[in-house]
Amino acid sequence: MQSKFIKCKEFFKKNYIVIILSFLATIFFCYPYLNKLDIQAHDTVFHLTRIQQLSESICNHDFFPMINFGLLGGLGYGNPIFYPQLFLYIPAIINSFGISTVMSYKIFIMIITWATFIIMYYCSNKIFQNKKTAVLSTLLYMFSLYRIVDVYTRGALGEILVFAFLPLIFYGCYEIFYKKSNKWYILPLGIFGIANSHMLSLIFVAGIIVFFMIFNIKSLKHNFKNILVSGIISLLVILSVIIPITEQRFESDYKVFTNGTSMDLSTNSLVLTQIFMNNYNYGEAKTPNSTINGQMTFGIGILLLVCPVLILFCKEKNENKKYIIQCLLLGIITIFMTTKLFPWQLFKPLFVIQIAWRLNVVITAALALVSAYALEKVLKNKIENVCIFAIIIVIVTSGYLNNIQYTDNKSEYKEYDNIGQGEYLPTSGVKFEDAYVYELENKDKIIEYEKNYNEIKFNITEKVKEINVPYTYYKGYKAYIVSDNQKIELKTKMNTENGLTIIENENELIGQVTVTYEKTIIQKISYFISYFTVICIFLYIAIKKIFIKKLT
Repeated sequence: MQSKFIKCKEFFKKNYIVIILSFLATIFFCYPYLNKLDIQAHDTVFHLTRIQQLSESICNHDFFPMINFGLLGGLGYGNPIFYPQLFLYIPAIINSFGISTVMSYKIFIMIITWATFIIMYYCSNKIFQNKKTAVLSTLLYMFSLYRIVDVYTRGALGEILVFAFLPLIFYGCYEIFYKKSNKWYILPLGIFGIANSHMLSLIFVAGIIVFFMIFNIKSLKHNFKNILVSGIISLLVILSVIIPITEQRFESDYKVFTNGTSMDLSTNSLVLTQIFMNNYNYGEAKTPNSTINGQMTFGIGILLLVCPVLILFCKEKNENKKYIIQCLLLGIITIFMTTKLFPWQLFKPLFVIQIAWRLNVVITAALALVSAYALEKVLKNKIENVCIFAIIIVIVTSGYLNNIQYTDNKSEYKEYDNIGQGEYLPTSGVKFEDAYVYELENKDKIIEYEKNYNEIKFNITEKVKEINVPYTYYKGYKAYIVSDNQKIELKTKMNTENGLTIIENENELIGQVTVTYEKTIIQKISYFISYFTVICIFLYIAIKKIFIKKLT
């Protein structure tokens, strides 16, 4: 016990400045949230709804919900199937203790911001082996203009979480492709975090990995075993996200799978002047060819555009310069991809990402590393110079944060029911006028029913083959009838006319019917594989550290 205390004391002595700085930086970044007002962000209400619905599920002892039964007037919305909510358990649990949804959200943003600092610092320190450089890259990354836009303008909670885990992707690529080390587990952990934050960002992750693989092609031969293991493990950790969605895709048609949810990236890209915008502007997320006045800021900020240029003055060669040059090239390519100059029409499968400037998250991470490296060389690694530049970052950030727009939040405990664009509804939509139990062949034959959170019960007193049930259909609904003291499962399917659930009673049984959502076998298996794999990764890391300590 005493030895552990001594170790903790030594750790704090070595890192107390970084620990204190992480809290100060978090407070500074989040100070617009330190009041009773709500931030006027585009998607905030959508995510408040997700948090509140998960909290409600937890309070109803449904700890791993796949359907939000409080939405669509009780018909249920399959948001959790299509939009990962692993990290939403943090604000949802806070909310379940009686803290308002808005306050739970604010606390969560603070936690994410602190985690972003810690993870970025850890990864950049491992890359540079220099605490000052690591601090610079972390501050540039954490206080970047696009991250501020994501938090305070867009309310893009998925991308905000991606910011926290993306450094692991860059560090993982550094270890496995550039250093050719046996640290195969870093990439899977980063991919797991991103997959459970924002699925679309997995496309960017794939692009980053392919990019570093191409520019370090020799590593495929020299480190093939670790690359292969990392690739296989990475696939396993995302099964819990990919497989349930794929299962729904093969079962029925939903709006998210149609071309209607994809946007033309050649239209939703930037003109050159928008890249260099350095002012924080709320506005709408539109990118027309004409005026840009009053629009949302789409740039990454002046610091990340100017600082990388300093690398031209870094004449000395060292171990990391090749990797940093690769990061710079990645940043330049992705900046080009955000513009209308890039031939997006040749890459229509990528239209699923909807807006080209989502790539700003990749640009920010790449150029933060480049900027920190260049600054460290120019500033001669002197602590006073690093402090001066840190103050410059704070001053620039203050200019952004002082323009945050608020909305007076007078009803903190209100109910939220925002489903975004309804991407996860059946393509037919949902007809609310059909939201009752009735015989499919005769709508006038209404059947009385009872509903308790995620369960509907009713009695069949006469022969009937098909029954409409007021649940938005997703694969996983189970219907059981108790007839002649036997519990028999009935088939369910989608009512393509109204998007609701149909129960097939082929044998025309009579008795009490219970309808509820149960996870499918495929869902259960995919979740088990992914989470078991992640647990094994952490066990491997722990055992490896213990083994190394014993040897030393």
